Amino acid sequence: MELLALEDPCIKIINHSSNKGKGASIQSALKEASDGLIVLGDADMELNPHDIIKLINPILTGEVDFVNGSRYMGGYTKTNFRAIVNKIYTLFFSFLVLKKVTDFACGYKAFKSTCLKNINLKENRFCIEAELMMKICKNNISFKEVAVNYTQRTSKQGKKLTNTDAIRILFSIIKYRFVD
Repeated sequence: MELLALEDPCIKIINHSSNKGKGASIQSALKEASDGLIVLGDADMELNPHDIIKLINPILTGEVDFVNGSRYMGGYTKTNFRAIVNKIYTLFFSFLVLKKVTDFACGYKAFKSTCLKNINLKENRFCIEAELMMKICKNNISFKEVAVNYTQRTSKQGKKLTNTDAIRILFSIIKYRFVD
């Protein structure tokens, strides 16, 4: 990545001196981002980079201002514990916002930088996904989901999401729906 940044002045690398979490990384990146289109994606390669085109097209055509990737629209059908919990949480999320969402926790998102001008993000860890999607819905920002390809990694391969994170995410859904 450093080589790309040397070749292209539009690429800026932002590092934290220690691991502060996914949410903290996203917040740091958003502070440095210029106006325009922003794409968020996890670096663990579970999501296919070729799907970025599908994420940005609805924004470029003026259809919506925010696009959320959905692993479940993309044909991911595993029924492991994580997938089941995610589906239950997503149903609960959809019920609370009165909008159909199929995968609120997907790491692929694209949006106009203006979407977050009046939104203050606070979460430093994985709960950033719940906070961001809830605040998009609460602020009536136009959004849609698009199918993305997903290849799940295991904990042995470096997957960092834990059962404790799952509990925190549930509380974040409730917190950002009713409190913040």
